[in-house]
Amino acid sequence: MNIKIIIRNLTINVNIGIYLHEIGTPQPVQFSMEVSINPQAIEIDEISSTIDYDTLQAMIIETATAKHYNLLESLCYTIVQKTLALPHVLHASVEAQKLNIPKHCEAIIVRVQSARPEESVLSAP
Repeated sequence: MNIKIIIRNLTINVNIGIYLHEIGTPQPVQFSMEVSINPQAIEIDEISSTIDYDTLQAMIIETATAKHYNLLESLCYTIVQKTLALPHVLHASVEAQKLNIPKHCEAIIVRVQSARPEESVLSAP
């Protein structure tokens, strides 16, 4: 069984970028997250057996606004690593898209995903 929590299109103003016009000027970035949790969550039916959605959103916001990031890749990696450190999380995937990129395409999206190491899954609460 696979249980996923999905957050779509959370938009935050983030200090990100390597170009002079980006540094010091927050720009909107849209985040989506997918988290796989321990299947026991559905059996227990208690918030303590899963992840509070507000906790995930707050973690994305706090991480994204804590400092200047040069790369979306680094920001997404940081969010994924923090997510995997939470109890009950087995896998995390984060996508980020700068919304103000004047390019000749619909979107440029960075996705970082990772799974908790097997030994950590077995000892997860």
